[in-house]
Amino acid sequence: MYNVNGKNISIEKLISENYPYSTFLGVDELGKKYSIKKLTNTDNTITSKKESYRTFSSRDLLTSSWYGHEKTHLLKNEISLSLLEKQSEYLLKCGGDYNTLCHGLFQNENEEISQINEYIDGEVMTIDSLRKGNLLLKIIPSVLSSLNKYPHGDLKENNFILHTDKKKFSIIDPSCYFKKYFFTNTIYYPIAPPFFYFPHNEYVTYSDQLALGILFYKVLTNKHPFESYINNPKWETTLGDGLGINPPNIKKLYPYCSTLPKWYKWQGGQYNETEYILSIDLFLEKNTNIKSVIPPIEINPTISKIENELCLKLIKEYLPFQKYIQIVEKYLL
Repeated sequence: MYNVNGKNISIEKLISENYPYSTFLGVDELGKKYSIKKLTNTDNTITSKKESYRTFSSRDLLTSSWYGHEKTHLLKNEISLSLLEKQSEYLLKCGGDYNTLCHGLFQNENEEISQINEYIDGEVMTIDSLRKGNLLLKIIPSVLSSLNKYPHGDLKENNFILHTDKKKFSIIDPSCYFKKYFFTNTIYYPIAPPFFYFPHNEYVTYSDQLALGILFYKVLTNKHPFESYINNPKWETTLGDGLGINPPNIKKLYPYCSTLPKWYKWQGGQYNETEYILSIDLFLEKNTNIKSVIPPIEINPTISKIENELCLKLIKEYLPFQKYIQIVEKYLL
């Protein structure tokens, strides 16, 4: 049992079991519902596992210069718990924009630490439900406005919940970074990893924008524009010569960054939002994977030219987020 703001909340049933977290339905004395997220008991058979990654880079240029990411298969409980703590702190800040309410971390009588959230009555969205009645198009303006304030890093259809009244939706389960570890999915982040810095006030991070573009592409076509990178993300690699002589140019590295390299920060380098925008523009201009994406209207001729335009712009261009909202509003008029 958890005591949250004077209310005793007990676990009623398991909602979902994944590694390293499982989610339970909790209920207080008055019958109010909560979602309880805690570390999974790994003695059980786990059928689903969140994808976790590690960022690595050389510390300085005196010995070497490299930067990259690699998949981690099992995280220590301390790391998983620290990531849960980071996510809770983040949700306390972004809950108003994500339409969620996180109470924070609490400990029960067994000293288990869990994240306690208000329960959301509704249904997890799917590709089919996002397609019906242009639902994805209708929520894109709110999603972009939220991402502009608070990057997500793990967007996917089942991280959107449509409320029972069908008038509101929530965004759940953002990615967070602790030391060198983070979670994400490579279905919607196959080309660029989550970027753990706040974007320019007129933009969303390109990795979140691309994730939204891929989701829209799937809704329009039932196809994925980067099929070959789903299980082999472009950013799961090592960049740099390792010699400390020719370090990767930060303008070329930004699209593949989750956080800045240690050697760049050691030189006094800091995140520059304007430089980030320019680097994404350069990346999109030259990246053959992006440029070769087949227009969705060629796969599904029944979609409108405006839907085709919006989808391609989300994938192939990097514009102030209001530009995309204007396209949506034009379509929905």
